[in-house]
Amino acid sequence: HNLFVGATNLQRAMEQLRGLIKREGYADVQNVKTTLGFSRKYALAYLEYLDKFDDIKREENRRVLLG
Repeated sequence: HNLFVGATNLQRAMEQLRGLIKREGYADVQNVKTTLGFSRKYALAYLEYLDKFDDIKREENRRVLLG
């Protein structure tokens, strides 16, 4: 994806997504769309970005926190 996001906005989105995972136990396309108000395209891009973190694991189409 050719998605460009400012560092501050990216940090805020990651904080919201980590909070989402803590509350609901996972993040997937649907709850990311609802939480951030994004389209499916952007929700997928943010979920893929979460894959870069060592404390987050992809389980099928969901992202969960390790440990």
